[in-house]
Order: sequence, then C-alpha cells, then structure tokens
Amino acid sequence: MTHPTPHSRKLLKLGRSEPSLMSGRRAFLRRFGTGWLLVLMGGCGKTSSAGFQNIGSLKLLEEEGKIFSEHFSSEPLLVIRGPKKKNSSEIGVLSAVSPTCSHQKCLVNWDNVQESFICPCHQSRFDITGKHLQGPATENLKTYPIEVRGDDIWVAGRFQ
Repeated sequence: MTHPTPHSRKLLKLGRSEPSLMSGRRAFLRRFGTGWLLVLMGGCGKTSSAGFQNIGSLKLLEEEGKIFSEHFSSEPLLVIRGPKKKNSSEIGVLSAVSPTCSHQKCLVNWDNVQESFICPCHQSRFDITGKHLQGPATENLKTYPIEVRGDDIWVAGRFQ
C-alpha cells in the first residue's frame, strides 16, 4: 500500500487526484503536435514578410517550361516565361497567373507558338499578362505579383 505524499494530501483535500506522469506526457505531446501542425500549415516554401513565397528557381522554370501549383492561395498558380528577345541575355517576361479561365473555370495552358494562354474548353485566349484577347471569356485572368531574387522566383499570395 502506498502512503499519500504531502502534495497528494493537499490535492485530496481539494477534491482532486494526484496528477499522473501520463497527463504530463499528453500535455507535452499536445503542445509539440500543435507546434508542428502550425509549421506545416505555414507551407513548405519560404515566405517573406511581404507575403511573397519562393515557388522555384529560374533553372526549374527553364527545365519544366512552367511552374504549376494547384493550391498556391485561394486559386491555382501558373508561372511561365515568355520568349527571350533575340541576342539578349535577359530572362524574358515572367508571368504568374491563376490559370482558371473566367468563362467556365477550365484551366488554361500556355502555348509557346501562339505566345498566349489558351482555354481548352472554348478556345478563349489571353496574352502573357493575362489580358483577354478573344473567345467567350470576357474577363482577364487574375495575376499574382512576381519577383526574381537571384535565381529564385517569388510570388505573392494575393492578386494584383
């Protein structure tokens, strides 16, 4: 039979049972788990104080031809690079758009030959800045602010 400790006698007088080692572990794990959950909810990409998020590198964009994120913010994100100017070392125009067509919400694709975004559903076309050019869509594509920092591409999670 175990004898009550002075601490447990005080708890018994207050009508409480002695705190167990298990509840201490549970509290620690609960706090630890919550901390990791907050880290994971913050996303895996680097985020700056101005709301910009590192979404990839110029090298990745060159290799893949585009960078697509289905769940970037409230809508998907598509980053493409326009054609380079001849005899120029410039990287070309970068564009970060929500690829959701304003007509019937199909996802547009970048066409290098026509140098425009084309909706596969009804052939609406948009220029590299997301401006509506033709087709049944009547609104421009939503665009995200984009910056190049060194070799990294940073996009803000809000629309311009």
